[in-house]
Amino acid sequence: MLFNSYTFIFAFLPLCLVSFYIVKHFFGLKGSLICLIVFSLIFYSYWSINYLFLLLASVSANYLMSSKLSERDLNPLIKRYLFIFGIAFNIFLLGIFKYYDFFIVNINLFTGTELMIRNIVLPLAISFYTLQQITFLVDSGQGSQKKSTFIDYVIFVLFFPQLIAGPIVRYGVLKKQYLKDSFIKVDINNINLGISIFSIGLFKKVFLADYFAQIASWGFSDSIELSVIQAWLVSLSYVLQLYFDFSGYSDMAIGLGIMFGFTLPINFNSPLKSSNIIDFWNKWHMTLTSFIGAYLFTPMLRASKTPTFIKSLIFTIISMTIAGLWHGPSWLFVIFGLWHGLGLAINQLYRKFNFKMNYFLGWFLTINFWTIGCVFFRSEDTQTAFNILSSMYYGQLIIPSTIVNNLSHIGLGEYYRGGSIFEGMPVDPINYILMFIGGIVIIALPYNTNFITLNFKFSRLRAILFGAVFSIAILSLGGYSEFIYFNF
Repeated sequence: MLFNSYTFIFAFLPLCLVSFYIVKHFFGLKGSLICLIVFSLIFYSYWSINYLFLLLASVSANYLMSSKLSERDLNPLIKRYLFIFGIAFNIFLLGIFKYYDFFIVNINLFTGTELMIRNIVLPLAISFYTLQQITFLVDSGQGSQKKSTFIDYVIFVLFFPQLIAGPIVRYGVLKKQYLKDSFIKVDINNINLGISIFSIGLFKKVFLADYFAQIASWGFSDSIELSVIQAWLVSLSYVLQLYFDFSGYSDMAIGLGIMFGFTLPINFNSPLKSSNIIDFWNKWHMTLTSFIGAYLFTPMLRASKTPTFIKSLIFTIISMTIAGLWHGPSWLFVIFGLWHGLGLAINQLYRKFNFKMNYFLGWFLTINFWTIGCVFFRSEDTQTAFNILSSMYYGQLIIPSTIVNNLSHIGLGEYYRGGSIFEGMPVDPINYILMFIGGIVIIALPYNTNFITLNFKFSRLRAILFGAVFSIAILSLGGYSEFIYFNF
């Protein structure tokens, strides 16, 4: 089920909210959590009931292992092997359902064998709920996580706003919220705030991201020959699509959480304003960045007998490369991760030597760096990626045909071609220019959804404003497009 669908907005969500608060009133905290679990299972099953059993099996197995690991009197040797088995179990499930065909294709390529490809369908949300359960397993193994009840654990993993694509939540962060006395009460201000943040996210997705998706889909087709300006417009359109799509999903998830009395962690904080790549990753998909630091980079650094600055750079590159592969079974994602790992390492180097850079120059370089990475992130194959990049930096300029003819006489025709910049694009040029400028203005605004969340006060004017945003979003609903991160 998609957040950006009539079924979810006008049927599932109202029914879930009403049921949750009625059950909470008559049956208290435990009843309300069970109610949320039931609706979360319905939400997940709407996509495919077949993989519901995989999800439940994963949740049950991880709960049993983490419960055992949290026992203080557990034999250290047993604890160690159980911990290793638990991590291996999660990686194995992820490997089989997400990476099996990728590994087989590469084994066949490098060894000349003809092993059979299974074409396994990727289970929805497996990457996110696997990461979330690994955090719990690691915390249990390290003794920082006490044994939980099964209901507490299941709501931590299955709470539907963050189940499919995050934000990645820590168990303690979620649990301490519903243990407060205020959780039992109906807070109208939370309902108003939640609806407002959800509306902003919905607007980002259906009005902005889905519009820019048209240009990105057109331009990343391997049958299209792009000029320099067209290649940049296509690449930047995907940058805007990806940002508005994923930050829109995160806003909707956070807004939904607020409606039910939960404050989910911030996942975006105006990353496209960043003036360096370190700052960018501290503001983009923040919960994943936190996971990478806590569960990949830090353990590698601690395992090193003599941690050094050079080793930290190497571990940064390795961590980001693994994070790139986490996005999907493709070498393009590996390149994406490696690219950002190298960028972070270089950024750390010039910080170490106190190299200062003008904000606007830093921002310009950061956006260029991110855009190049996004080309690999979006492309279907390496040839398409290099075609786009080649067009961006070495392609032809489009100028009037009469000028092209004159330039051809002096041997410069190969660098130019006649026609329109918007030739072949599946959008109206004027609308595109207005949408592009509008998207940049929204990104540049000093007030993002995090600011609105922290400083929200209900008023008639705000109600009218957010009502208009919601109405525009609803009117923009057409074909139900999936969120980009549903594929990961």
